[in-house]
Amino acid sequence: MRWVVAKLGTAAVSSLQGWAAVARALADAPAGQHTVLVCDRVDGPGLRELALRAAEGADPEADRASVAERHRSLAEALGVDLGAVASDLDEVGRLLAGVGLLGEAGPRALDRVEGLGPRLAARLGAAWLAKQGVDARWSDAGDVLVRDDRADAATVRDRLRGAAVTVVGGGTVRDGGSTVGLGAGGVDVSAAILAVRLGAARLDVWSDRPGLFT
Repeated sequence: MRWVVAKLGTAAVSSLQGWAAVARALADAPAGQHTVLVCDRVDGPGLRELALRAAEGADPEADRASVAERHRSLAEALGVDLGAVASDLDEVGRLLAGVGLLGEAGPRALDRVEGLGPRLAARLGAAWLAKQGVDARWSDAGDVLVRDDRADAATVRDRLRGAAVTVVGGGTVRDGGSTVGLGAGGVDVSAAILAVRLGAARLDVWSDRPGLFT
């Protein structure tokens, strides 16, 4: 089986037009190819930024509501059920509220909330692709993006089998029971890590920014 990894930037995951372009590209994939889509977050303030705002006294409930509205709008445009991400939106609310209560955004909270943005985009996108008849499913990035030398190509491939297209959120890796953020450019980095782990034939980077990622 031929493996291809594609990183989808914010522009690609934030609208029906972006996901339709992804679907067209997938339709041209040769038979037997397994594609892994590594998603960035939906357009708008990042969840890490909102957590830092909450620590400085901003209203976490107002920011939670704005995040929910952004994703409700995308779900409506895609014609998919927002319930697919209800638990993740609830976790966003809990994390922002906790940071606001403590007045402090610790590294573990920031890493966890950072991973939720791409996760939300990936779950909605996977639901839309499946609705279009694409053999696609969402997978928890923590199952495949792990800081574990034992996670060789065969292990990671086994975890991703089951559909021709697997959609995951990028930007973090799992280290034991903790989520670890990869910082600026982390979604690109996580896509590259996954491509290496899989022994992928190709890594495509869909970006709305000009330049070459090195």
